[in-house]
Amino acid sequence: MMSTVYHLNGKRQMLTKGGPDVVFNRCTHILIDGEERPLDKDHLQELQNQNKAFSNNALAC
Repeated sequence: MMSTVYHLNGKRQMLTKGGPDVVFNRCTHILIDGEERPLDKDHLQELQNQNKAFSNNALAC
């Protein structure tokens, strides 16, 4: 996993890349429609399902 901080569109933002299993395990919140929410089990399962679908099509998220 690797993170870097940039100034994008006048805002300071951190961009992270790495294996989904590692990144997901470190996340505590999710941004939905511009609103920060706790990352609950349902959201985590949805992310894992989507990642599996991408992997089945040789894509990565």
